Amino acid sequence: GCIVNGVYTTSIVPNVTTGSTAPVTNYAWTSIPSQNVTFSIAPNSLSPNTNVSITAGGTYALTLTATNVCGNTSATQNISAIVPPTVSLASVPPSCVPYTYAPLPLVNNGGGTISSYTWTIAPGVQGVNWSITSGSLTSANPVINFLLPGSYTVTHTVVNSCGQASNSIT
Repeated sequence: GCIVNGVYTTSIVPNVTTGSTAPVTNYAWTSIPSQNVTFSIAPNSLSPNTNVSITAGGTYALTLTATNVCGNTSATQNISAIVPPTVSLASVPPSCVPYTYAPLPLVNNGGGTISSYTWTIAPGVQGVNWSITSGSLTSANPVINFLLPGSYTVTHTVVNSCGQASNSIT
């Protein structure tokens, strides 16, 4: 799920069977990693149902342990919390044309998968002011060749399932 306004919260209502006729005397939830995770279930609870709140992107192994007089049993469910991606571009020093720009953007996928990359270059016309010599305007790392002198703004936008991020350099 997506972390929105700093938190991802979901309800978990497990179907619990212990393999015993003895009643469950305690349910307990744990998480690996344990940082950035809180459960709404009280300690020594008689209900397995909980809300879990996660405040940082990543994959969390959530384990429910049911205990009765015969012992305990556990089940684990992995939950992925995703934040919108981030992207940054290093500045480019003034240069002479033709100038080949091979950007190496720093992209953080936010715990998800980047579903699209988009590059825009303004002002100018592709093939007149600038051209793509490797990749495309939807590649992760195209190579851009500036053909005419001028000041250009290059914007890189990345998208994951929780949002998008853009960064521009001139």
